[in-house]
Amino acid sequence: SSVDDIKWFPDWSKAWTDGVCISGAAPPSGYTFASQAECCLNAYAGQTSGACLADMDSPPTAAPFTVADLVFYPIYTGDWSTGYCDNDPDKAPTVGSLGVSIFTTQAECCD
Repeated sequence: SSVDDIKWFPDWSKAWTDGVCISGAAPPSGYTFASQAECCLNAYAGQTSGACLADMDSPPTAAPFTVADLVFYPIYTGDWSTGYCDNDPDKAPTVGSLGVSIFTTQAECCD
């Protein structure tokens, strides 16, 4: 088993406000992510308690870190050939919206 085999997924056994992401080789559903941060930002987008991100081994700090430093999302402008990935909060779609994917690296986003 390699690092690439590890998948992160929401721990649905907890209340959403206390929710965290866990890893394992056999997630309960196909709702998986490549990193804990990506899982938190997708599955618990808008979680005001911050429980998911706080559960990380190296949780983000209040400063100088911003969510934009950790989040990349596809920007669809016109047709597919002109789309790209960005972390500019002014260009951000509504994070957590159905159909909006977010990624922890620009390379992951563009794949």
